[in-house]
Amino acid sequence: MSAIDHLKNIPFNEMNETEHSFFLLYEHESIATLILKQKFTPREKEILQQIAFRQRIKNKLPTFYNHTAIHYPSQLSLEQSSSEKTAQFKASLVNGNTFIDLTAGMGVDSYYFSKKFNQGILVEQNIELANNTCYNLIEVLKCKNLQLEIGKQAKNVLKDLNEVVDLIYIDPARRNNSGGKVFKLNECEPDILELLPALKSKSKTILIKTSPLLDITQSCNELNNVKNVYAVVSENECKELLFEIDPIEQKLYQLIAVNLDENYKIVFSSQQESESEVVYSMPLKYLYEPDAGILKLGLFKSVAKKFGLNKIQQHSHLYTSLELIENFPGRIFKIQQTIKVDKKELAYYVPTLKANLTIRNFPQSVAELRKKLQLKEGGEVYIFATTLLDEKKVLILCEKIN
Repeated sequence: MSAIDHLKNIPFNEMNETEHSFFLLYEHESIATLILKQKFTPREKEILQQIAFRQRIKNKLPTFYNHTAIHYPSQLSLEQSSSEKTAQFKASLVNGNTFIDLTAGMGVDSYYFSKKFNQGILVEQNIELANNTCYNLIEVLKCKNLQLEIGKQAKNVLKDLNEVVDLIYIDPARRNNSGGKVFKLNECEPDILELLPALKSKSKTILIKTSPLLDITQSCNELNNVKNVYAVVSENECKELLFEIDPIEQKLYQLIAVNLDENYKIVFSSQQESESEVVYSMPLKYLYEPDAGILKLGLFKSVAKKFGLNKIQQHSHLYTSLELIENFPGRIFKIQQTIKVDKKELAYYVPTLKANLTIRNFPQSVAELRKKLQLKEGGEVYIFATTLLDEKKVLILCEKIN
């Protein structure tokens, strides 16, 4: 059955004019509060649920949000979908004639891939979700260069594929049959390692989206032929790891930290981290905290060497310098004082006992240390509780520069 045929069998009712007016009337209301106050028909409740879903994705999927005809399949699908920002980044890495998305889901990634390729094949084995995605992408967003393989499994689509395509993209489900979260390549659905030979024989480039929890070194050894590993950061969080595979074997792969909010990219080879030498010292004038992508990729020595910084301790992953390095990829602070972990001494330097607290290589959690120091959250002071080169546990009091 073609994608157009499936549009005739969408698993929901499109809104008529009256229902659309109802939608617009309540689109900015608190739906949870509204349902408690008023009685609605079952159909009105369906529409209110769509409003609630739409409100949740306003920042994550602004293009989808701006089309009121978009239908949202479920809360889980919304949670598992890529954001538009990360989808746009992935699309910036590739182009060509044909791509295949083996795990289409809501189709956010495919929507942006479709702008870089002449045609795309979307695979989604959940029929209801696939029909929903078909409607949103083709009928609402007018993506006319997409073909949907609805209700099919990735391994069967690969088996039947008679050509080598430019890109195969896969974002496997990271929940097991019991609903628990998994993240290893062979635990996800579909099993990436099982599909790997077919992926390499049927595509010029393979792009795999994984959980940020995945062990990078182990995964590169399992996948082989890895060309690039991207740690993609947005809103101060590593949102996803991307493994780019070139079937022509790569001896060295690149580790690339990308911050979509700050619009920078830091690139190192896999060899640089092991070969880089680090200078250690006690805290100097400035303190540097790398962003989440650099930390995730384990670029602890490479970043010190690149920016000419000293490390304050092997496992603390904080850096220091006498001169200000303004282009450092992370947060930068001016050190005011380094003190022992003591409430009275802290109260002398911070009389309000109000500060922003970060833990790095320290035996207590933020909550435990706040309780011990009776420290309130917020204010202009930034405190790093950490371990120094001489193994002393200290508080570094700072002023944030950026």
